[in-house]
Amino acid sequence: MSNAPNWANRTIWTGDNLDIMRGMNSQSVDLIYLDPPFNSKQDYAAPIGSDGAIISHAFMGGLKRAEITALEWRDMTEGKDGSILVHVSKSKTDQEGKTADYQLLKGKCAQTISALRAHRNDSENERVIGLEGWMVNKRIQLAVKFAGLDYQQITSHSGRIGLACELAERGAEITSIDNAGGWKSPQMVIHYSRKAQTELGAVAKYF
Repeated sequence: MSNAPNWANRTIWTGDNLDIMRGMNSQSVDLIYLDPPFNSKQDYAAPIGSDGAIISHAFMGGLKRAEITALEWRDMTEGKDGSILVHVSKSKTDQEGKTADYQLLKGKCAQTISALRAHRNDSENERVIGLEGWMVNKRIQLAVKFAGLDYQQITSHSGRIGLACELAERGAEITSIDNAGGWKSPQMVIHYSRKAQTELGAVAKYF
């Protein structure tokens, strides 16, 4: 077998790493680094449509990674207008779900969730995403990379930041943005949406 690489540098593969490595030319690789978990005997493939669902919940829902992975189909209530009311019962700071929160998905984000639900036909107590938390960031990065954008600094938290910026650009008040994203304080909203706030500030308005 040839020692010349039969693969492109900086390529990201998804699938069984053993099958991929068996297809590489012998002695064409100096180092292989594999993300854990190792030899877990589990299937970590993302269900069809999961990427769109993850991004919808991270952006319009403003949800944290732990909240996204904890969602079950019974947490989704579809409205007559096509919107989806999301019941968030677990978060990083409330693992037992003693407090509840609600987020609203509309437009394409709601349509993505509805289409996934119809395709999967899962039971009400099955998880919407079905992935572990560390995989959520990976799926978002792969989606961003596929779109031709810089993915290296992107995480699931980027959706929440994007929500704050988008709402600020549309003229939402700081308190409204704070409530929509469940931020710890209004100062966090101001920090993440500073660019949008500046572009809509006094200089932009009066000059």
